[in-house]
Amino acid sequence: MFCTFISIFFTFCYQWFDIEQSDFLDRLSDSALTLLLGFIVICLIGPVLEEILYRGILFTGLQRTGMHTSLVLIITTSIFTFIHVQYDAQQLAFIFIYGLLLGIIRYKTNNILLCIAIHMIHNVYNLFFYI
Repeated sequence: MFCTFISIFFTFCYQWFDIEQSDFLDRLSDSALTLLLGFIVICLIGPVLEEILYRGILFTGLQRTGMHTSLVLIITTSIFTFIHVQYDAQQLAFIFIYGLLLGIIRYKTNNILLCIAIHMIHNVYNLFFYI
């Protein structure tokens, strides 16, 4: 329920602030095959790999150095944000906030699976909302 709320909230924020999705989502609806492949990459593989990398390996590694949690959150979220080069500055600001929220959830719950679930639900919702 919480995952769905976060996903819907951010999607409505995109609409409220009149933020357009990147053109690459438009190309996914060209055929059933591109939609299926897009779904697999964007909604399944991407969230798993990104969360393992940024809120798993990187987050844990930086925490082990003794770095303050706030700095760990900012570093991991910044890197997460800047890998999304297909988006413009306004979209990247929302991605940063979204990534920060995922980082806080990871820190508070110590549960990367929750972050993966939230990320997957968010991407599924956005993929089918914008196609």
